[in-house]
Amino acid sequence: MVFVTPALARQIEAVEAALVRDMARAKLEIAGGSAVYVTPESPLTHVVGIGMNGPVTAAELDEIEAFYSARGAPCSIELSPMADPSVPDLLARRAYGITEFANLLIRPLPTAQEIPAPCLQVIEAQPDEGEVWASVAARGFFERDQVSEEELEIGRVMFHAAPTRAFFATLDGQHAGVGALAVLAGIAVLYADSTLPCFRGRGAQLALVRARLAAAQTAGAELAIASTSPGSISQRNCQRCGFTPAYTKITFQKS
Repeated sequence: MVFVTPALARQIEAVEAALVRDMARAKLEIAGGSAVYVTPESPLTHVVGIGMNGPVTAAELDEIEAFYSARGAPCSIELSPMADPSVPDLLARRAYGITEFANLLIRPLPTAQEIPAPCLQVIEAQPDEGEVWASVAARGFFERDQVSEEELEIGRVMFHAAPTRAFFATLDGQHAGVGALAVLAGIAVLYADSTLPCFRGRGAQLALVRARLAAAQTAGAELAIASTSPGSISQRNCQRCGFTPAYTKITFQKS
């Protein structure tokens, strides 16, 4: 088990901010974190990491809100519970509401021998497989075969981010699910997990978690993190692979 100190939380938030910055069409580095814009409706369009190095001022929040307003996007702020108390205070004064909870999970990566082999085939995507990977990601996430260009673009952005290594899980000769891995500053981030509905319950995500942990170990990572919805199957699969809850992050959006 890893005890998450404020210093480690700052490091984790900085790594997550660095990852999403690489996906941005526009970005603003402010208040110790990053405001990222991809498209107005993209879940990647949000603020991460603010308040980890001290108080956030009303003027800084004004600048963040103006950044999103100029692009026709909502101001969505993902906040660590270890952020400076000035941040939730500012958000409460401006009528921000809670839109999402996410559990940040963590595990050490001591030895490759402690990571079980994937329970089915997992292969790393090739550079020319971005469209296929994005399609599986979108169809799994939105739980339908027909997805829009904007929904596909979410996967494309993640696939082509510089730190990203993308993976497929295959079943019956078909792509059943996808996941992504980035290793930054010794921390492996497991993200973009998506399994097609027709393949769920057959171990695709569990295999993807195990394969990415092994890849992270080989890449020299010392810790691995993942974010999941509380009580979800994704959280269960991560905990089966040695992750434990570190803290719960809350996403706020102006009502």
